[in-house]
Amino acid sequence: MLGALKVPAFHAFVRAYKTHERVALEGVSIHQGANAREAQRNYDRIAEKVTCEW
Repeated sequence: MLGALKVPAFHAFVRAYKTHERVALEGVSIHQGANAREAQRNYDRIAEKVTCEW
């Protein structure tokens, strides 16, 4: 949809994992959460895209 309008968009995404809820309740970052490796990778991919674009 955005591509058809010539609006640049990222192709990376963040999946909804149970660990996202858990770290929010514990008050810690996704990098500190237990069993959060794949969730962390999702955020890292987005961060990489943002820093490459800027």
